[in-house]
Amino acid sequence: MASSTAFPDSNGYTKSFSFEETSELLKFFEEYGFVVVRNIIESKSQIEETIDEIWSLLGVLNPKIDKNDSSTWDNKYWPIQLGLKDGGFISHMSDVAIKMCWENRQHPNIVRLFQIILKQDDLWVRYDRYGMMRPTKGIAFKQNDNDGSVIFEDKSEWRSKPNWLHWDQNPWRYPDFIGVQGLLALSDTNPNTGGFHCVPGFTHRFKQWSIDNEKEHKCRGGLVNVPEGDPIRNEIKQIHVQKGSFIVWDSRLPHGNFPNESDQFRIVQYITFQPAKEDDKRELTSRIDAFHMRTLSSKVDEQLDGFPEPQLTELGEKIVGLRSTLNCIISPSTSCDGYNALNIYEYCTDFRTFLDSSSGLISTVDNIIIGSKFCVAFQSNSWIGLRTVKCVTSGDAGASNTTTISTTTVASCYNSAAI
Repeated sequence: MASSTAFPDSNGYTKSFSFEETSELLKFFEEYGFVVVRNIIESKSQIEETIDEIWSLLGVLNPKIDKNDSSTWDNKYWPIQLGLKDGGFISHMSDVAIKMCWENRQHPNIVRLFQIILKQDDLWVRYDRYGMMRPTKGIAFKQNDNDGSVIFEDKSEWRSKPNWLHWDQNPWRYPDFIGVQGLLALSDTNPNTGGFHCVPGFTHRFKQWSIDNEKEHKCRGGLVNVPEGDPIRNEIKQIHVQKGSFIVWDSRLPHGNFPNESDQFRIVQYITFQPAKEDDKRELTSRIDAFHMRTLSSKVDEQLDGFPEPQLTELGEKIVGLRSTLNCIISPSTSCDGYNALNIYEYCTDFRTFLDSSSGLISTVDNIIIGSKFCVAFQSNSWIGLRTVKCVTSGDAGASNTTTISTTTVASCYNSAAI
């Protein structure tokens, strides 16, 4: 099913806005459910370094993959994500641990764009992934290593699924606005390269569609495919952008990727934000643990040792949740080996926040606590001691640091999840 370019400009790209055109881009987003912001990252070197990082990751997932050898891009080597093998996604793994993905996530322009769209300043980033569509036509394959000769072949089996159209927001569970999604274009796209497509303006019909189709198509899953034969599919428009541009869309918008029919790679980084929920201690702790865990795959984690670790800016720490203020009132909620302990999801670990530099004391003690992570609190005269403890099984010895602080400085703390 052919689809045309949405709102083409004089160069054939989809209409886009500069980052400074705040009111215009917001109006366009509210009308059509998506918007393109051009040059949100202007640094060519940042884009190239990101692409190099992706190739390095591919080499971790399968050491046989070589950027300069197209024979290693074959399906038997390529790490296609299970369950979404037709979408152009790289194998399911967290890229939370590496440098350039964080340079992009914490880029002030990208964070500001989501603040504009969501009309909220306090945001948390979601740990999304990279996407790469392989070329499928006119690919150069080495024929003779000695003379450097090549032959050109097509690889139709490398194409992603045509006309893939779906929602990541279940229409029957969440019929109203709940959030947005986004991607950073790391390569130029056109009708041949593959890329993002959607049904502009459908956000205004989303709720009614869920009512009209409840009897025949209602399901409980998070990802919902638009039914084959649905008239919505006749309204698909391709979104063509230049590298360095950013596409953000309402999750009620039917969207997907169209296949790559060119000799070039189509490369993106998916980046999404949500309103911060600093009163949800469980989610905050889970987010911070995920950041420190490095990746979801222990196999990949071992092989990431040579990768530069992310260096978070103050803004980066904020969008992770590391600078979220927690209420650390020290009132007993459980008892642990004679010490009073805070709730498991309210542990505090940044001693610098509490330490009274004029009279604070630091000492080391041994302690055994059974359970999970706690900020163990105890009081002696006018002093309160906080002991961070990584709980162990019965009979194991665990060491922890005790920081003595003034009672006047414990109204709140910053959670850095450093245990």
